[in-house]
Amino acid sequence: MDESTFYHWLVIAWMALAAATFVALFFVNAPYGRFTRNGWGPRMNARWGWILMETPVLITFLVLYAISARKSSPVSIVLLAFWIAHYAHRSFAYPFRLRSSRPSITVSVIVMGALFNVGNGYLNGRYLFALGPRLDPSWLLDPRFIIGACLFWIGYAVNQHSDQVLISLRSAG
Repeated sequence: MDESTFYHWLVIAWMALAAATFVALFFVNAPYGRFTRNGWGPRMNARWGWILMETPVLITFLVLYAISARKSSPVSIVLLAFWIAHYAHRSFAYPFRLRSSRPSITVSVIVMGALFNVGNGYLNGRYLFALGPRLDPSWLLDPRFIIGACLFWIGYAVNQHSDQVLISLRSAG
């Protein structure tokens, strides 16, 4: 099986997994955050668990960019910058902003999250840097890209603000 065929079937499997997870979460609370409970295996520090869970997507995407024949493309560099902005914050800044009454997270949740993130990084990175169409630098001036980029940065700012609001709801200690 060539990579293009593998990629195609992985996208289908990823969508099926998303649909199954969506339905399952109506009946089962994921053992995470306020729904953390015993029986899901050993636990570790929540901040370091979050870093271990989120960093694989950043590493996967960076590796796929580094091995790509498109790494000198301005479009690839811009999209890489967007990805890094989001996931560097999610992996390394956000965990240290948290004030939590739940100082630990189960290793099984970390492993499931990390596996999901590797798949997410692969699907996005491989498409952008190898399997998808080569995009000319003029694409960065296309209204669709400009609108999408504005939506991304607005969403990024709203996410930052929302995180701060939620973090502020918790009293220190």
